Amino acid sequence: MGLNLYDTHAMLAAVEVIPPKATFLRDRYFNNTDIFNSQDVTIDFVDEQGNRLAPFVLPTKGGVPVAREGFETEIFTPALVAPERVLTVEDLLHRQAGEALFSGEQAASREANYLRRDIEALNGLIDNREESMAAKVLLNNAYTMKQWGDKYGSGEYVEREIKFYQGASNPAVYTPSAPWSTSSNAIISDIAAMAEINLKRGVPMTDLIVAGDVADVILANDNFLKLLDNRRYILADEVRPQALANGATLIAVINVKGHMVNIFSYTAEYTDEDGVVKAYIPSGKVVMTAPGMGKIAYGSITQLNPDTRSFETFAGKRVPKVTADEHANVRTLTMQSRPLVMPNVRNAAITATVL
Repeated sequence: MGLNLYDTHAMLAAVEVIPPKATFLRDRYFNNTDIFNSQDVTIDFVDEQGNRLAPFVLPTKGGVPVAREGFETEIFTPALVAPERVLTVEDLLHRQAGEALFSGEQAASREANYLRRDIEALNGLIDNREESMAAKVLLNNAYTMKQWGDKYGSGEYVEREIKFYQGASNPAVYTPSAPWSTSSNAIISDIAAMAEINLKRGVPMTDLIVAGDVADVILANDNFLKLLDNRRYILADEVRPQALANGATLIAVINVKGHMVNIFSYTAEYTDEDGVVKAYIPSGKVVMTAPGMGKIAYGSITQLNPDTRSFETFAGKRVPKVTADEHANVRTLTMQSRPLVMPNVRNAAITATVL
């Protein structure tokens, strides 16, 4: 019996070997994953006890008990992400992009090629969605998910909000001392103040991510440039100290009141549900955080097996599914995922509007 390309287990193996699209925010700040065997995802937020000191103890006492760190558990149900591609007879009868003009390639061979290309394309769309979710966590400490019931970008949808803070408003927001475009001293003082907010809690703060227009203001500030060691001053593509995803540039590494801070400009964009092109880091915004400040948890996917007529549950980052309409001679490939992008501790990123 030949290999069934559309068997879910076979496609899962193909999905695992196809490398994900490189994304800056997700890959640097949410680079760990948890995979759950249920649709629900459980998060444990450890209670903050600050940088406590060990007690001095009388020699005759032996030791003094200290309280264990407690934690608070929250349960979230990640929304289903499920882009799909349709394969028709017409697709198989005509030459693919990049195929030789008179290649003589058969429909069966084209079908396998289409399957791989469609898996890559749908995975890329989910990569973009995860990058958008990562940006929202960094900027808003929360995100809103539009769950579509009809054609994407039109028709009806249901909104769900997931937030990682308590209270009515995001507490991880810093108000700058002055707009960075009008004050020669605000940049350094504000970076130091933003870092101190979390360093006092024992949460590392090593990266400042800025929008493109903020990067322009920083690099035009004479006071800032004078503080830079020219050997560590990086412009455009002249120096690449590390591999960065498209749209990300390390523009400086600076010592701010004893804190070594990497300053990244991130200008990558995406197209939202309404067809509007937006920047992941909007104009005038900055975020201060550290690599590995969060992770992505994936809920399981349950789907009907067309051969056994029974439901199967798959635990994984991406789960493909194929359905067929024999009358219309159409196959539909759906790539399903339930990602929850989240911080490891509450308020692990501080955001500010500086322009």
